[in-house]
Amino acid sequence: MQRGWLMMIFGWALGFFVVTSFYYFILLDGKNPNRLSVLASQHGEVVLEKNVDGHYLAEGKLNGFPVVFLIDTGATQVGIPESVADSIKLGKQQRKLVDTAAGRTRVWSTRIDELQLGFMVFRDLRGIIIPQMQEDVVLLGMNALGALHITQSDGTLKLRPMEQ
Repeated sequence: MQRGWLMMIFGWALGFFVVTSFYYFILLDGKNPNRLSVLASQHGEVVLEKNVDGHYLAEGKLNGFPVVFLIDTGATQVGIPESVADSIKLGKQQRKLVDTAAGRTRVWSTRIDELQLGFMVFRDLRGIIIPQMQEDVVLLGMNALGALHITQSDGTLKLRPMEQ
């Protein structure tokens, strides 16, 4: 009798684990449908799908560390949350006041040695470290995006280097 109860509890626990894992991955795919993709296509471009919030997110690297980028054509520079900057040991330089979508805020200037998005690599970029940013998502600003052809249609964003 006791063995039957243990098997039933184990079965329920296993079922709960499978169901929550399934929904967890569905929710993550909705937030960032590009998180498991290789990003680089056969045609020398990065193709991103719009997420459930209407944004384009992509996995990439900052100075060799994995990060999630939010494509932000309204940002002048790459904007890095302080929590991300601290975790990848990105150096803080000059303190300054900037205008952001959230209003005027104090940030730190920084230099990014290397930024990678799919097969595309950008070197020696200026960036800002934003202490007030709550999400651990790096804003990919126009100092990187300006070197790309950007086309958007039907919930898809295509990025390719200018020289193509």
